Amino acid sequence: MHLPRAPKVASRQKKASLRTIIALRISALFVVSVSVLSFYAFAYLERGLKRSIDEQHFATVQTVIHQTWIYLTLGVAVATLVMLVLVWQLMKYLTLPLLKVIQQVEHMEQATVLTRPDTAGSSHEITLTDAFNRMIETVQRQQNALQENEERYRILVESSPDAILMHRDGVIIFANSSALRLFRAGRAEQLLGRTVDSIVHPEYRVLVRERIEAAKLVVGHTNLPNEEVMLRLDGSDFDVEALGTHLTYQGKPAVQVILRDITARKASELALRESEETLRNLMEVMPVGVALVEQDGSIVYLNRCFEEHFGYGLGEIPDLETWYPLAYPDAAYREELVASSKADQAKAQTDGMPIPPNKVNITCKDGSIRHVIINRQRAGNRRLVIFTDITARESQQGEHLKSQKLESLGVLAGGIAHDFNNILTGILGNITLAQLFLDYSHPSFKPLGYAERAASRAGELATQLLTFAKGGAPVKKIVALEALVDEVVSLAPM
Repeated sequence: MHLPRAPKVASRQKKASLRTIIALRISALFVVSVSVLSFYAFAYLERGLKRSIDEQHFATVQTVIHQTWIYLTLGVAVATLVMLVLVWQLMKYLTLPLLKVIQQVEHMEQATVLTRPDTAGSSHEITLTDAFNRMIETVQRQQNALQENEERYRILVESSPDAILMHRDGVIIFANSSALRLFRAGRAEQLLGRTVDSIVHPEYRVLVRERIEAAKLVVGHTNLPNEEVMLRLDGSDFDVEALGTHLTYQGKPAVQVILRDITARKASELALRESEETLRNLMEVMPVGVALVEQDGSIVYLNRCFEEHFGYGLGEIPDLETWYPLAYPDAAYREELVASSKADQAKAQTDGMPIPPNKVNITCKDGSIRHVIINRQRAGNRRLVIFTDITARESQQGEHLKSQKLESLGVLAGGIAHDFNNILTGILGNITLAQLFLDYSHPSFKPLGYAERAASRAGELATQLLTFAKGGAPVKKIVALEALVDEVVSLAPM
């Protein structure tokens, strides 16, 4: 550290001698002025007394007046001389220690490190020197602290992963190593001296100028981070987040700009938005109802299938408190479902397992009831709720069950028909054999004929059972009702 150059001691002594001469002249002028003024005063007094007293007494008074004037003039001269001597001694007593300290300072003014002046001398010189030494120590500490701060700031700036630029009057005057890499500059000289406009995309230049002017208003003022598009030295553009601060650099106002490359982040945000849009489109065409619920129970999304199945839109059910009474009008059923849902969620959160699905009956806007399976999944801080309508599936399952029952009944009927045919074959054979041994006039011949016809009718019934068992279409034909009645009556017991 170099102190400001101090004036030479000889020069200071010459000035002190000049001030002494001036003081002596002023003192002499003061004595002469007092003598002249007192002379005129006494002369005026003498003339006044001469007119008022006689000459004998006037001679005596005149002598007294002359003596008084002489004594007064001498007294003033002596007092002035004594005062000058005292002032001279006092000035010498006070300034000599200071002159000695100045001499020591002049030996230090070319030194690179501050040294303590010698404290030898009078007590006043020692006191003054100690005070000056304390001042030097304070300056040295401040200098060391400043150097340490400057070194820390330099290391921080150079090691920063963010690009740091400084510009003054729109011209770049500093760029750290990260800035060189960001702008693809091989040397600092490729950036230094360039205008800020040359590295800013044309669409953002007006905005950047406004922010620079705003930063210049107050030293230490920092703009809020803002996204901008910059230009590399090869002409390619990239996205940055810029933060500007007005400060003093090398003793002059300047603007420090911190640039963070957010190209990758912007690409990720774009990919995320596209992914969200794809997911939203996928949820819109899903054949199940989908709802997105916040932690506070507010509903932020309903897909098209949900609205089509249940009839409610997002504006009608903004939260679960509105949805529950509409979907579950029965208070007891609703309370049971809500309690069960909360218990399942608490258990799943404790065990770290998925929330089990629930099968519920939901009342739609048109009053119809749908059988639904509800699945709930965590999606960050939200819950993804999927409503799978199984009403049609359960109906189809019922029809399928009926079909299976009918199929089983057909198998049973087929088996019975086969067994029945086997039995009828034996009966018909025995009746025919019995008729061969009887004459037409025999009383039993006619009943055997009735029995044969009845067995034939039973055979037709067995054929119908077989048709049913095979799933074939029933045989339809026109019959004479009179003959059918006569046949049925003839089978009746006599």
